Amino acid sequence: MLSFLEEVTSSATSMLERHQKLLRDIVLAAQDDDSGLSSVQQVLSQNRELLDSLFLSFLRDEISRVRESNKVLCDLIRSVEELVRGELESLTAEDANTFAELLGIEDEALMKDEVKALISARDLYGKRRLWSTVQAIKAEAEGSSSCDHDGVLLLASIMEKELLPLLNSDN
Repeated sequence: MLSFLEEVTSSATSMLERHQKLLRDIVLAAQDDDSGLSSVQQVLSQNRELLDSLFLSFLRDEISRVRESNKVLCDLIRSVEELVRGELESLTAEDANTFAELLGIEDEALMKDEVKALISARDLYGKRRLWSTVQAIKAEAEGSSSCDHDGVLLLASIMEKELLPLLNSDN
């Protein structure tokens, strides 16, 4: 039990340090650039794998922490939060379009080939994002009686079979 707690604590500490470093890099980029936005966008795009709900939660905590003491920093973090939220929405829309295209394939073997090609073109972060999207779409389909229920579940099943071994081997 103690080793489990140590591992969880170590993981949480490591994640907090990564988030702090990313925020520090963003703040420095905003200070170094006259326009601020292009350098910040560059830092965000170089660290896409860290842009997730946990980072958004970290940003909200930082906003609460500095709200009274440093209005300029608070405003900057709010701007970063909006940029991250926009990036995540863009990625989600991109994944939704990909799934819609895959659902348009009626032949199961062809769908499987397209899924394999899609997965092979993604880095680990992209594969994890696909996994999250598959789980969300599958949960939605299981709770729905939409006309494409079977197609969604078939696609989810194919993606799970292809993704799970890859995600397990990368961890």
